[in-house]
Formats: sequence, C-alpha cells, structure tokens
Amino acid sequence: MSQIELFKYQALGNDYLVLDLPGPLAELVALLPSLCDRHRGLGSDGLLAFDRKAMSVRIFNPDRSEAQKSGNGLRIAAAHAVLEHGAGERFELRTADRANAVRVLSTSGAEIITELDIGRPSFRAGDLPANFDGEPETVELDTAAGRVEAMLVSVGNPHCVVFGQPVTKERCLELGPHLERHPAFPERTARACARRSGSGAPAIRSPQARAPPPSPQLACAAVWSTTASRCRCPAATWPFAASRTAAWSSRARPAACTGRRST
Repeated sequence: MSQIELFKYQALGNDYLVLDLPGPLAELVALLPSLCDRHRGLGSDGLLAFDRKAMSVRIFNPDRSEAQKSGNGLRIAAAHAVLEHGAGERFELRTADRANAVRVLSTSGAEIITELDIGRPSFRAGDLPANFDGEPETVELDTAAGRVEAMLVSVGNPHCVVFGQPVTKERCLELGPHLERHPAFPERTARACARRSGSGAPAIRSPQARAPPPSPQLACAAVWSTTASRCRCPAATWPFAASRTAAWSSRARPAACTGRRST
C-alpha cells in the first residue's frame, strides 16, 4: 500500500482524523473502531474523507457508520481546506444533502475561525425522521434511564435535545445510548442535554454519537446554534474555531497508524 497521511483537528473539543481523497478509504473505515480508540489507537470522534477536487466531505463515525452531517466536522474540513489546500476566504463544502457556504473570519497559525452556513434547522418530526406528527414543541420519551422531555431538530442530521435533566457527563452518558436507539428514531439520532444559563443562552453537553463505548463530546456547533434559535437567544450567527493538532504518515498498513509497528 502507498503512503497514508492522516491529519487530526479539533473544533470545540470535537476531534476528527482527516484523510485526503483519493486514498484507502474502505480500508480505513474498516479499522475505525481500533483507529479511534483513545487508549490503543490515535483517538478520534471519527474520520473525515475530504475530496479536494469536488470540495466535498464524507463523515464516518467510530463504529464505521456514515453520518449525514457534523457542524464541527464541516468546520474541521474547512480548516483543512485552508491550511492544506489553499482555499480562499469564501468557498463551499458539499455534504450529502447540500452545499454549505464557508466564510473564513481569521487565521492564526493552525487555528482557523470560520462562519459556516449549515442550512435552516427543521423542527418537523418527519425530517429527522421521528415517529411523531407535525412540528412538536417538545416530546416525551420513555427510556430505561427515565422519562425525558426533548426537542427534535434536524440540520441535515437528526438531533434530540433533552431539557430538564442535569447537564453532566454522567447523565448524558446514562441517557445517550437509550435515546440514540429509541424506537421513536428509526434511523437513530444524535442527542444532547441542555439548560438555560443565567444569560439566557443554552448550556449544552453532547455525548459522542455512535462510538463504542460512548464518550462525552464537549460541544456540538449544530445543536448549539439551532437550540439557541429555538430558545430565541439573541445571537444569529455563531463563529467557531477549528485547529490542526497533529499529522501522521505511514508507508505500512493502515493499522500502523495506531502506533503499533507493522512488519
């Protein structure tokens, strides 16, 4: 196999490995559970497959499933486009559902601050999809970890935002697996716990979706923006930063990227 080069970035603490296409995508996706392991691999919330020619990105979870969209993943792909491929101040990144407009606000070394248009949020249950009618303000969900009140929102990927629960790592990890695979969500869902802070803006914690075992994600740009919109917070746009943290290359098998020597 020819040389494999991976980059690692973080945005709001949500970190991804980035592979430039063309590359050994199928082989790397097969290895993602090991590659993303934070003790035995490189450690990551997933893999971004970036196509420079098409200016598009595909997003893969640590369990090998493909995600429709990730706000922080797109922000990382935008930073990669600027740092590695010389993208300009304004450009578009394509995901499965649409072209997402990017505006670079500032650059400082390996840190890129961008404003990203991920589309208009939808609160229609059918857009997630979820087994509810119309556009409910909130829904109640019974789980093995208790009954919760949640808001449904889609920005190209489905989210279930829970209110009235402690915004703690422990409670998010307790609820997360039950909500992700709840029968109300036939295609599964990302999930987050939220509460209003003293300033009126939402305080949010998101468990990482579809990672065995689950771990907390420090923030989700999509959930933050759309929840703020639903809660009528004053900010209309949310500029966030993404920064490159590491890069690896290997001329051996993809497994060598986990840090094990390959013969």
